[in-house]
Amino acid sequence: MNHIHPSTDLKVAAQNCDLVLEAVSEDRNVKREVFSQLNEFCSEDIILASNTSELNIFNVAKVKNPKRLVIHHWFHPPYIIPLVEIVAGRKTSSEVIDISFKLLEKIGKKPLILKKFTNAFVVNKIQQAINSAVFALLIQGIASPEEIDMAIKNSVGIRMPFAGVAQNLDFVGLDVVYDIIKNMGMDLVLLKDKVKNGQLGAKTSIGFYDYQGRTEEEILTKRDKLYLQMLDYLKKMNAFEPI
Repeated sequence: MNHIHPSTDLKVAAQNCDLVLEAVSEDRNVKREVFSQLNEFCSEDIILASNTSELNIFNVAKVKNPKRLVIHHWFHPPYIIPLVEIVAGRKTSSEVIDISFKLLEKIGKKPLILKKFTNAFVVNKIQQAINSAVFALLIQGIASPEEIDMAIKNSVGIRMPFAGVAQNLDFVGLDVVYDIIKNMGMDLVLLKDKVKNGQLGAKTSIGFYDYQGRTEEEILTKRDKLYLQMLDYLKKMNAFEPI
């Protein structure tokens, strides 16, 4: 704590910094004003990072050296959640991305460098789709908030720490997933090509993931062991009840 020196004066706070992380509200005008001040107070070699959750900060912030502008998107609560998404603009230098990655790793975070910019980045883009489905279920009166959370905690909530999202599709079988997608009136070329090439997931030892020749039994036995351990742990923690 001796290394933390709080200040309500932005000019003072920005002095002698190698990196400044902006974390004000998700308001374009507020962020634009903060970066305008930082542009005045900071030298051109300082990395200016934004913690925006979905904005294209590269169109919002006007800075002297756009090569030093980058997004570091942390997750709430940031003192617990490991992931930080690193998002570059068209002019962000590779040096800034490299420094960002190494710094975040050094302080114990799990950085993810996006291959290109997209609004809401990776996690919030997925979260937005989930939120839209939740709102639709509530508005249509299909389930209560408590019932929705109970359903998620007792299904994908157990799988996700181990299988994530993409790998779970491998476990279901990409041929099965493709049939489901078609029944919903959609046709994804990505899935169609996977099925056509026999890349069906765990059952063929390759899908979105490459299982290096392991059999489906080997893969799913390991998966099931992890799921059962997680289920037992969550029950002991009484984690299925509301906080």
